[in-house]
Amino acid sequence: MTSAILLLAGSSTRLESGVKKQFIKFHNKELFIFPLETFYKIDEINNIFLVCQKGDFDHINDVLSEYNFENKEIYLVEGGLTRQKSVFNALKFIYKNNIDTDNVIIHDVARFLVDEEIILENLKALENYPGTTTYLDESDSILTINTNYDIENYLNRDKIKKVQTPQAFKFDIIIEAHEKYEDVSVNDDASLLLMEHQNIKLVRGSPLNFKVTTNEDLKLLELILKGKYEL
Repeated sequence: MTSAILLLAGSSTRLESGVKKQFIKFHNKELFIFPLETFYKIDEINNIFLVCQKGDFDHINDVLSEYNFENKEIYLVEGGLTRQKSVFNALKFIYKNNIDTDNVIIHDVARFLVDEEIILENLKALENYPGTTTYLDESDSILTINTNYDIENYLNRDKIKKVQTPQAFKFDIIIEAHEKYEDVSVNDDASLLLMEHQNIKLVRGSPLNFKVTTNEDLKLLELILKGKYEL
């Protein structure tokens, strides 16, 4: 059994829209619905957990009632103060409620255009690996600077990869890692497995699977969706 954990507890502080990015509408559809529909239609995924702020529960339930999400359980889980704590809340929710789960796949909802192939490749990799991460090659030159913004060094971009989500894991392994490193701050869940010297399978992502963080990102997303829906 596989559960999907979708993270949408962010407050969108770097946007100027006045609305949390996950709730912005395009073609009368709130943006968080786009990745939710993608995960929902995948047969290999049995349950979906939306991790969000408690104050958004009523709004999300109202939105979900407009769609035909009746064949799979969709749970709302209260997020934490950090992304890491939000994921751990979802894992603990699964465990405490005895929800049958062998594998979990974790995704930042702000990557609204994740596609089915990337999700399935992550899940398939769990046949041979305890965890996965989606990635992209780095095509730009990368350099380091000092506090005065003087260039220190150019890095070998062949060894640099950009991390995306989703990331998939064996449930028992990832919840144990979260418990062990609860007080250690990390950027993503695959980092926890690396701290345990576990092998992580790299799954190639897509430039379209970018994370909407700034107003420029939002404009790009709107252009892509406009091309998809109006051409």
